[in-house]
Amino acid sequence: MSKKVSVIIPIGLNDQPREQLFHWVKKYYEIMFPHVELCIGALDEKPFSKGKAINEAVKKSTGEILVINDADVFFDPALLEESIEQLESHSWVIPYNEVLNISEKSTEDLLKLEPEWPIPIDLETRPRTHGARIKGGVNIIPRNHFEKVHGFDERFVGWGGEDDAFASALKHLCGPFKRLDGTIYHLWHSRKTNENYEANVELLRAYRAGKDSIIKEIEKRKAIDNN
Repeated sequence: MSKKVSVIIPIGLNDQPREQLFHWVKKYYEIMFPHVELCIGALDEKPFSKGKAINEAVKKSTGEILVINDADVFFDPALLEESIEQLESHSWVIPYNEVLNISEKSTEDLLKLEPEWPIPIDLETRPRTHGARIKGGVNIIPRNHFEKVHGFDERFVGWGGEDDAFASALKHLCGPFKRLDGTIYHLWHSRKTNENYEANVELLRAYRAGKDSIIKEIEKRKAIDNN
């Protein structure tokens, strides 16, 4: 791996179920990717802002290439090398076209094991609907492109919307992505409702309104950061 890579993992410290998954995923990367820089964005805030956690972790990182990775997701290590190669001709990479949701039972079994690849047990999984359209979970991007879109929008509070907004900003300001024929694995956890969902949806509309609208939103965020 010729370029320095930083894996960015956001986690809310007030979410006990996801914390358990995070510790396993963190150890997975420590074992399977020993040469990457692992940077954790840990926030003890309610409601949790995934975007803020990511931005804080990126500030601590030094890699030329950033792997933005959810705390409940892992993938075949070979996909990282392939993604880095694709960055030579594409602005950013989504290293999968399939998301496999691991069952509650298989997640419990997996958490008892030392992380390794290939996974040593048969997993009960179910493909997520429209997995080939999802843009979050894992993104692999050059640092300069992350900086060009001013990172993630921290105004998204709770889960939902921040990944699509980030993807739209990258697409319009940096160029289209390359999607690989790969799979990511999503560990089971209970789902929570988000009281800020409607506000997130409204904010996302601005990112779906085109390049000029996205630039305006980025300028608003810069103004907030400078105050």
